[in-house]
Amino acid sequence: MVSHVLFKIKNDKILRAIQCILNCIYQLIFLLIKNKPMTHKKYYFCVCGIFKDEGKYLKEWVEYYRVIGTDHIYLYNNNSIDNYQEILRPYVETGFVTLLEWPKLHSQMEAYADCYTRFKDETNWIAFFDIDEFLCLLKEKNIRDFLIRYEKYPSLMVYWLLFGTNGQLKPKRDKLVIEQYTCSWPHLSDTGKIILSTQERYAPTRIYHHHIVNKCKFLGITFYIPPVNEFSRFLFFPRIENTPQNGSIQINHYFSKSYSEFISKIEKGDVVSKQNEQIRQKKEFFFNHEMGNTVDNKSIYRFLISLKLRLMEASDDI
Repeated sequence: MVSHVLFKIKNDKILRAIQCILNCIYQLIFLLIKNKPMTHKKYYFCVCGIFKDEGKYLKEWVEYYRVIGTDHIYLYNNNSIDNYQEILRPYVETGFVTLLEWPKLHSQMEAYADCYTRFKDETNWIAFFDIDEFLCLLKEKNIRDFLIRYEKYPSLMVYWLLFGTNGQLKPKRDKLVIEQYTCSWPHLSDTGKIILSTQERYAPTRIYHHHIVNKCKFLGITFYIPPVNEFSRFLFFPRIENTPQNGSIQINHYFSKSYSEFISKIEKGDVVSKQNEQIRQKKEFFFNHEMGNTVDNKSIYRFLISLKLRLMEASDDI
C-alpha cells in the first residue's frame, strides 16, 4: 500500500526527500545484515540475451563478453531465419553458450524470467542484455573484479550510454560494431539494465530488465529492495535519482548503428511489445536520438585488440 501511495506522488522534490530517507534506512539495514559469502556455483557471472535475425552481430557480441570475463551465455532465439545456428555452433559445442528456442511473440520479459528460473542455481549473477548492448568496464579488466564488492546486494543497475550512426547510412562490414560507432550522447542515460544476484535470501518480485525489486526477510519483516547503482545508492525512484556521471562502468548501447540497420530493426518488429513497434516507426524517434550524439567516446577501445585477437582465434578454430 505504501509503495502505491509513493509512486502516485508527482512532486520531484518530495520524491527526492523520500528517496534520501529510504536510502538512509536501507543503508543501516544492510550494515546490520550479516554479509555471507556467495555460494560457490558453477558460474560466477552469466549473460542472458534474446535475439531475432542478428547472426551478423552474434560472434562479436559473444567474444566481447568472453574478453571481459563472462563465464557463460544463455541465448534465446526468437524466430530467426538467418544463419545463427552456424555461427553459434562452436560456442554451444564448447559449452560457453546455451542456446534455447523461444518462438513466442513480444515475450522478452517472459524469456528472461525463464532464464532466471532455469539457471539461477548454476550462476551467482545473471545480466539481461540485448545484442546491441556491450557492458563496458572503465577501470577493471574483468567483470568479476568489479562485481565482488556488490555481493551483499540483490541487484545492480548499470546505466546506458547511447550511441548513434556516426553519420553512416550503411555499415562498414570490415569493422566491428564497437569499432565503427563511437559517436555517443555526452552523458549516461537515466535508464539502464540490471545485473541480478541469485542469492537464496533474495526473491525478485518480477523479472524486468530495467528495474528489479527483490524481497528479503530481516528480523521477521519483509523488505522490498530496489537495485543499487555503482555507488551503492538504492534506486527507489530511478528517474528521480540523478544519474552519476563519474562512474567506472556503463552499458554501451548501440541503439541504431547505421541508418539502414535501424530501418531493418524496425521492420523485423519488437520483441517486447507492439507499442514499442509503433513508437520506433516514427522518424522523429530516430532523429531525437540521433541529435543527442555529439561526442566521440572510445572508452571501449581498451578491449578492442583483445576482441580482435579472440575473433581471429575463433575463425581459425572453425
